[in-house]
Amino acid sequence: MLGALALIVLPTSLFARVNTMTTGLSTSYDLYDRRAEPAATDPARPLPAENADDTDEDDYSRIAVRPLLDFISDSQENHFELRAAPSIKYDMLGSQTDWDNDLFVSAIHSFNKSWQLNISNAYLRSDYQNTQLEESVNADTQNDQDTTPELSTDLGRVRYWRNTLMAGSTYRYAEESMINIGGDFIVLRNDETETDTYEDYDRYAFHLNNDHRFNDTWKTISKLSLVRGEYEPSDLAAPAVEGDTTNLETTSADTNNLSNDLSEYHLQATIENNAFTHNTLSLSYNYSGVHYDEGLIESGEIHQSRLSWKRDFSQRLNTTLGAGPSYEKTAGYDANWGGNGIAEATYLTQHSSFTFGVEKRYDVDNFSGTDERGIINYWDTHLRLSYQFSEHVGINGRLAYRDEDRTGSAVSAADDALTADDSTLLTYHKEKITTDLGLRYDFLQYYSAGLNYTFTSQDSERIDDTYDDHRLLFTLSWRQEWLRW
Repeated sequence: MLGALALIVLPTSLFARVNTMTTGLSTSYDLYDRRAEPAATDPARPLPAENADDTDEDDYSRIAVRPLLDFISDSQENHFELRAAPSIKYDMLGSQTDWDNDLFVSAIHSFNKSWQLNISNAYLRSDYQNTQLEESVNADTQNDQDTTPELSTDLGRVRYWRNTLMAGSTYRYAEESMINIGGDFIVLRNDETETDTYEDYDRYAFHLNNDHRFNDTWKTISKLSLVRGEYEPSDLAAPAVEGDTTNLETTSADTNNLSNDLSEYHLQATIENNAFTHNTLSLSYNYSGVHYDEGLIESGEIHQSRLSWKRDFSQRLNTTLGAGPSYEKTAGYDANWGGNGIAEATYLTQHSSFTFGVEKRYDVDNFSGTDERGIINYWDTHLRLSYQFSEHVGINGRLAYRDEDRTGSAVSAADDALTADDSTLLTYHKEKITTDLGLRYDFLQYYSAGLNYTFTSQDSERIDDTYDDHRLLFTLSWRQEWLRW
């Protein structure tokens, strides 16, 4: 389909095109170690015998070979790109071979200086959710809307494939003023049938954005998103929570083949003031609503407002401070009043960057691939740094801490004594620490070597949701442009 579109939007300027072909090859060694510890349970509801072990091992040791082909065709009016990076992986522990795929194709056409149309499709088949450490060919394909949900790390290594189709059109009608309309369609499927798998879904999203600059002082930003999620029919079960047997109450209704389908509604409106040089004041309002088709999960809504101040102290140092009230309401339960805020500072030098930030807010989480649904109330603290020792040697790292309380209404199919009216509000707490550290060395013009280490540790009140992950990835790669016409 994208190839047909390219033939439509590209021919007008074929005579002025510049085409390049880049190839590459990388080999890597991937070592992964996971230790999961089930949370303590109520004595009246012990874990099944098969889950009673104190720890669970999920080790992974593979060698991978990955060729790369990148074709780019440019003209004054349009851009076309096709990139493919399949890989073959050999499991040294299981003595088996797997094929991964990473394919991206895009077409961008500018009808004039103001109007642009773009469409892209990304297909990924893998068994790891944090693909940026593998230098995914799709790393720079995210649009400004950042609508692609991240898959949860809670299930460990799970083979899946995901296809993301995006299309949009942008019209710039004045300086710093534009209208963008677009949508995306995401398909997530498990590649194999396993005990722990992602939940298959189709995700449709429609977006309408508008930036409008009134004058040198005032600007407004508005974003509207409508999201529809359709899941494969499955049981709706409340995850067990340590010491809270009320959350395990269930229904006599047959929960087999119940729909997990849902709809999300998001609205953001911001007004900015630039009256003072190097200072930007903004007042924003955010609304998020979620409606679940089945009554076993209660719908909810979030209202948040924030007054923010961004200050550029110099070309090297800038800060952001903001705070405001939050309101969360789950159908059938009391409303929650709270606050939200952000504090972030970035410092840049010629060879390094340093960012530290803390944010508090409400959000909805329905597309992580797990059985978790509902509203989250979280604190997010992050520290990011990078340093370029020389032209050829650089290091980057990230330390993140996330503290969240999740709220949702759910019932289980394990008990026939209760009805759907007996479903209770499910709340539980999670804490996660993530550390990334990467070292890169470029040599002989076309070659590079990389060493990355990732550590993830989660402590959760949900049973079988507390774990430690270690990943070590060593990569040796070659990439070179070998043809231009």
